[in-house]
Amino acid sequence: MVIVVPHEDLFEQKIWPSVFAGGHHATFRLNTKESWSPVSYDLFELINNLDKSSIISAEIQDLNYNYSLQGKRLTPIGRKIYKWRRSNNYLKRKISELIYDFSMITFG
Repeated sequence: MVIVVPHEDLFEQKIWPSVFAGGHHATFRLNTKESWSPVSYDLFELINNLDKSSIISAEIQDLNYNYSLQGKRLTPIGRKIYKWRRSNNYLKRKISELIYDFSMITFG
């Protein structure tokens, strides 16, 4: 079996719920005990719980990943807008959509 999942630190960038992919229901890490995510799974633990399974190779694919940009993609206000877009609150969703649409028209 081949498993490919986004690493929680590289993809979610310590923001949960995900602002980059609304369909994410969990985050994944590779052989670490602690996580900032409340819905994190360690791949080594998951695979070790499978009968007759073993890990042949496991690595973080971060070639050309620019770690210096982590956390700089969104400002605190940007994070709030993206989180509000996923809110169950109708007013928050509408406000965030208006701000997002305005910024796309204004800044491209």
